[in-house]
Parts: sequence; structure tokens; C-alpha cells
Amino acid sequence: GHDGAIYALERSERSGKFFSGGSDRLLTRWSLEGDEAPAALVNVGAIIYSIRLVPEKSLLLIGTSAGHLHVVDLVASREIRNLAHHQAGIFDIRYSIAHDRIYTAAGDGTVAFWRLSDFALVRSVRLCKEKVRSLALHPSGSELAAAAPVTRSYRVRGGDSLWTVAKASDTTVETLRRLNPRLASKDRKSTRLNSSHLGISYAVFCLK
Repeated sequence: GHDGAIYALERSERSGKFFSGGSDRLLTRWSLEGDEAPAALVNVGAIIYSIRLVPEKSLLLIGTSAGHLHVVDLVASREIRNLAHHQAGIFDIRYSIAHDRIYTAAGDGTVAFWRLSDFALVRSVRLCKEKVRSLALHPSGSELAAAAPVTRSYRVRGGDSLWTVAKASDTTVETLRRLNPRLASKDRKSTRLNSSHLGISYAVFCLK
């Protein structure tokens, strides 16, 4: 199915199927049942680093080594948008239907916020000079955590608050509250970050 390394996998909106992408620049759909051959759906023109399914809208979001975010319509089986903002590869993608947002983490040290409804760039936050490798979105959609080698606190424009936890091995809500007393009155009982990498810090966005 691929002529090169595979860097990203994602489930499909169809039962028994999944997507893959990698160094051959192809988005490929596979069948777990083996009832159909792997099918190359789209060539995005750059190495695929990340894939995220948005089943509520029948969309697939693809992050590439070129820093572009490609949007594929799964009903039409074609690319409908090619969004250029990041100056390096997109390593992770998350989304929130409730907040109408797409979040991308990239190798240029930034996290970008996009509107899911029209794919407009809302804001971009530079966390560090290194790569932002991973994102985690709270199930409520109210918090976004970004793993990056950052060691100081920031404030995000537009009222979104952001704080960092340096070299966390088992950071709990109590630690976060001590670092940011303004949030002490808010419920963060389900917030818990874990890392076995002592050189990685966590930047946590409180999303409005």
C-alpha cells in the first residue's frame, strides 16, 4: 500500500477500515477484513506526519512535513482545503466540535487555532524554539495540553490563559492550582498530566 515509511495511522468513519500516511505522500485507506485492496485516496505533496478524523463532518485532517494542514472530504474522496501557516511539519492535530476549533502542533514551536466551520486561522501561539510534538484535549473541550520543551509561563492573546509545568513526572490538579491561583476556584479535578520524559514540559491552555 505504501512505497516508504508509514508515520501516521487513523481510524476510518467506516467500520473495519483505517487510514495511513507516510513518506510516499499518499493518504491510503485499508480494510481490516481484507475484502478490498489498499486504496490511495489523495497525494498531498509532502510527507504525512499526522492524521485526524472528524467523523461528525466526514472530514480527514492531514498534517505534513511542509507545515500544511490538508482537509479531505471523505464523501467526495477529494481534498477541499490546503491551509498554509506553520513553517515546519505538523506533528499532531486535535479538534473540538463544541468550540468550533482545530488545533495543530508543529515543528516551528507553535500551536495554531483554526475555526472548524470555515478553516480560518484564529490565532497562533509560539511556545518555544523547539518542536511541539503532541497535543491532548480534555474530553470537555475546555483544556488543551501541548507537550514542548518550554520552561516559562505565557498569556495567550484573546483572553485564553496558559501556564506551563516544567519537567513534570506526575502533575496533578493541585500542582496546577498552586501555579495559577486564579484558577483555584474552578473545577480541574479531572486534569492530570503524566510524563516519563524529564526534558518535556507541558503547556496547558484554558479554552474559552
